[in-house]
Amino acid sequence: MKTVAMAAAGLSLLATPVPARENPDAFFDSRVKPHLAAYTSCARQHLVQSARKDPANSFDRIEESLRPACGANIDRARAALFEAGLSRSHANRVIRTAYDALQPELRSLYEKTAASERERRLPARGEALRQESKDANVAERQQVLEVEKEREKLLKEAASQHDECISAQMKEIVPFSNENAETLAQVIIGKCEQAEKRSISLGVAFYGASQPDMSKGVKDAIEERKKRIVSDIVTFRAHAAKELMNQKGAPEERKSGNGI
Repeated sequence: MKTVAMAAAGLSLLATPVPARENPDAFFDSRVKPHLAAYTSCARQHLVQSARKDPANSFDRIEESLRPACGANIDRARAALFEAGLSRSHANRVIRTAYDALQPELRSLYEKTAASERERRLPARGEALRQESKDANVAERQQVLEVEKEREKLLKEAASQHDECISAQMKEIVPFSNENAETLAQVIIGKCEQAEKRSISLGVAFYGASQPDMSKGVKDAIEERKKRIVSDIVTFRAHAAKELMNQKGAPEERKSGNGI
């Protein structure tokens, strides 16, 4: 502050005389210097608070906020210079020279405080970033699991619809057809082609498989299912034949029983 006071005092001596009852130095010390000192104190406090609040800001950006925060002290110093007889331009030069002498100190104070605050925040910021990353990973994994769960649900529904279609076609066709089991199984599968295509389209959409590859996978599964259909047809017909034989033999058994 000594440098600022000397610079301002030096310029004040170039002004028109102060009131006769006071010499220039005494007038400056009593009427101007206290306001410049108050400004310096206010500016330091404001810059320290700003640096601690957001150390990412530069001094040049924060410097603009000094006027609204501490400018009242400058206005009082300027008013005192007017009282000493200085013109507005001359008083402004005195104020500007005083601030130019003070600015390097203010810049240094702000930058050191901001650097210290950034360093202080590093551990907390690092932990916050790690937690954010962890939370993001957990959320991402949860989202993947939910998507996969929904895909599995839709695929199971498609498979269930295919099974229901085959069961319905067997009940509708097998009891009334004399075709061999292989041919009949192929007919049943053909009637459920739409359900088969749905499974293929879902696999392509969900897993990025090509249409031919997905079709082959489903066809292989259908071939296995066809074997079971053939077996079910053979079993059904065997049971039906046995039941028919039992029905034909029942009257003879009753007749024999009545003769005993």
